[in-house]
Amino acid sequence: MKKTTVLWWLLGLLFLVVFNALFLLIGGTEHNASVWISHFFIHFAYVMILLFPRLIRRSPSAAVFGFAIGTIGITYFVLVLISGIIAMLVAPENWRIVLAVQIVFFFIYALLLLSHMIANERTADNEMRSQAEVQQIKTAAYDLSRIMNNTTDAALKKKIEKVFEAIKYSPTRSHALVSGIEREIMDGITSLDSAVAMNEMATSEKQIDSLLRLISERNRKLQTLN
Repeated sequence: MKKTTVLWWLLGLLFLVVFNALFLLIGGTEHNASVWISHFFIHFAYVMILLFPRLIRRSPSAAVFGFAIGTIGITYFVLVLISGIIAMLVAPENWRIVLAVQIVFFFIYALLLLSHMIANERTADNEMRSQAEVQQIKTAAYDLSRIMNNTTDAALKKKIEKVFEAIKYSPTRSHALVSGIEREIMDGITSLDSAVAMNEMATSEKQIDSLLRLISERNRKLQTLN
């Protein structure tokens, strides 16, 4: 564990140390059930604040996720702390009321936290999928650019350039319905690379025609899905 991490944990635990020191010095150790229930939930709410970074999904929107989850956690802690201190000062004998209030606070907290975490997971998955789709187009365009630069025949290079332009200006988003076509495109680029390297003109031109047809088919299907 890094020294910085240890220091952050020590800083985070400082509240618990001070809180419990004051709790024992001012109130002692003899308390009824209402006080101990409040004591437990204050600790629980604070520990959840310390743990909230582990609840954030890593993604480009991690800062947004963290702000939302952090706000929920801090709000929950403040409510629990205020209600808990009031219960500690009043120390009602009917502990069921104190427990019921804390259960309601916890239910609202858990509902909001889990709802945001589910939404965050979906957003992060969509971002990862979008990045993968963009990367696939970039990879295909890069491979075609490399093949084109390695081609010595001017006419063939011009035809490969058409495929490159078609890929370059194709939609970056994808869909499950065109995943098979996209695999064929990537396989076709590999085959074209081999054909050009072996100077097989006829095979190269055949692959070019096939790639143009596949790219056109992919783009047409994606347009119909809008």
